[in-house]
Amino acid sequence: PSAAASAAHPAPLSLTPLINESCKMLRSTIPSSVEFNTELSDNLPLVMLDPVHVEQVMMNLCINARDAMDNRGVLSVTLGLSEIDDRVCTACRQRFEGRYLELSVRDTGSGMQPETIDRIFEPFFTTKEVGKGTGMGLSTVHGIVHEHGGHILVESEIGKGTLFRVLLPALSESGDESLLAESNLQAEGCPPIQAHVLLVDDEISVAEFMGDLLTSRGLTVSLKTDSLQALEEIRHHPDTFDLVVTDQTMPRQTGTELAAAIRRLNPELPVILYSGHSEQLPEEKLLEYGIRGFLKKPVDIEQLFSTMREILSD
Repeated sequence: PSAAASAAHPAPLSLTPLINESCKMLRSTIPSSVEFNTELSDNLPLVMLDPVHVEQVMMNLCINARDAMDNRGVLSVTLGLSEIDDRVCTACRQRFEGRYLELSVRDTGSGMQPETIDRIFEPFFTTKEVGKGTGMGLSTVHGIVHEHGGHILVESEIGKGTLFRVLLPALSESGDESLLAESNLQAEGCPPIQAHVLLVDDEISVAEFMGDLLTSRGLTVSLKTDSLQALEEIRHHPDTFDLVVTDQTMPRQTGTELAAAIRRLNPELPVILYSGHSEQLPEEKLLEYGIRGFLKKPVDIEQLFSTMREILSD
């Protein structure tokens, strides 16, 4: 089942055995034409994470690396302790420094241009051919890492490969670890959002990735891939949800039609709509349908979360 089905359960973890298990599992998905190397340090400080999230981060980064190499090359996974001195996160653009556990995934693939690196953490952004991927993997990694006060650095060179450095705050050996994790969240400007969201998207893979992304920020998420079923859910449980997030282009009933129907059932239930670049919806139409937030694809993650915070705090 998708991690979106339930709230995250972070706990103080030793990363080395978890990464080791993930690597063993990944070997079956990495072709023998790819050399797969691991170098994992022992006796590292603990980190505050959900084990399911560790697996998601590893799967997404390693599958991306495999695809970037077209099944030929060297894939290296390393884990160690790093002191970071005044760097800018590739994903959230914030400056940061400190003592972090560093999980690195390096490939010898085609590499990326700087303008591509600038966009890789946006939902729906992908350089893969149609049908080869949803473009949601790295946005999920972004959500998980930043929920836990971490950051990501990406280094790449055309023709030589790419290095992803996932940096997670190391827990101190004394003191209240849960409080420390919470203070890291607050310090990085992305505290969890406490709310129940109904997410509606007819593409199952996108719905699950979006669900994982929202769950990684502390939200409770219910998924529906049929807008009429979503409407029935609201009709039978009108007070269950704090917010609806929906795609516009869906069979049977569009996102705006769903929003209009929701408004008739429960005018107090806010709706956020995301839509393709080709569709222009005038502001008065959005207001008429009861849509409180409108985002264009590819969805900007931080804009999505700031819109949600704004709406839920009203």
